[in-house]
Amino acid sequence: MENSNPVLSVVEITNNISSVVGGGIFCSNSTMNLEDVTVANNTAYSVYYLGGGGGIYSNNSTLYMQDVLLVGNSAINNSSAMGGAIQCEENSIINLENVTIRDNFATAHGGGIYCENSQLKFSVEHRSSIYSNNLESAAGTGRDLYAVDCKIIEVIVDTFTVSYPTDYLAYPIKRL
Repeated sequence: MENSNPVLSVVEITNNISSVVGGGIFCSNSTMNLEDVTVANNTAYSVYYLGGGGGIYSNNSTLYMQDVLLVGNSAINNSSAMGGAIQCEENSIINLENVTIRDNFATAHGGGIYCENSQLKFSVEHRSSIYSNNLESAAGTGRDLYAVDCKIIEVIVDTFTVSYPTDYLAYPIKRL
């Protein structure tokens, strides 16, 4: 979806494949509302280019996500796919309320979420869960969450893979 303002409610987006980004949802220069949506088993696969956002790819967009499940999505390419569940870039804003991000996979960074030059906003009242996401590289960082060139992200969740994560699970870590 490009230059649009869709509202998706009570929808399942499953088993799709993209040749570059946004295996389940591609969102560019848009505002999108997702409520009671499942994004599962989608793949962003690229042999030659940076691939990413197996479940959702957001570029210069605002997403409002409430009661959303992102599970089993993959961002795959030869060496540098990012954001198994979500890849947000270029001034995107992602609002998370009761969102579960689990069992997603990326080749390089952010098995769950890859965030670059964007904002992630976690609801305090309706907490989300991020856990059990994975990367191809055993030595990789940011298995659940990887952020670069972002404002400080205050991660407030109900469930995370561990209580006190290191860069291995969330990169970079800055404890307040």
